Amino acid sequence: MKRHASRRSDAEYWQRLRRDRRSNAAAILAAAAALFGTLGVVAVLLDGPHAPHASLFSWLLMLPMAWWVGDLTRFTARAVRLWTTAMLLSIAGASFGLLGAITRSDDSLIPLLNFSLAILAAVASLALRRGSLVEREGPAR
Repeated sequence: MKRHASRRSDAEYWQRLRRDRRSNAAAILAAAAALFGTLGVVAVLLDGPHAPHASLFSWLLMLPMAWWVGDLTRFTARAVRLWTTAMLLSIAGASFGLLGAITRSDDSLIPLLNFSLAILAAVASLALRRGSLVEREGPAR
């Protein structure tokens, strides 16, 4: 009997979490920051978008980010625990892309924009997460 009652409260909590705008906005910004960080790494590791192995390799590099973002949209415990670490890795990936463009003497406007957007999205995500329902009551149960 208790088991059924806990499931009902979990469903109610999940519904509240889904409606919490602050938690959802923080998750969307975290997904954007993760994408910018991954794009920075992909830009450095691949010779160019038209290389024969570029398409498959870029998708393989994006799998960890896609997996984490998928878990974050469900607010799983692991994804919520890794939130700050993922934001730091996103900034590191975008800075890796900027550094790669500078050392190759490429046009660094796009990597600089990518780096700036990664920082803005990561900081905004972590700022919005403070005081959100997911921060106050924890991840989805």
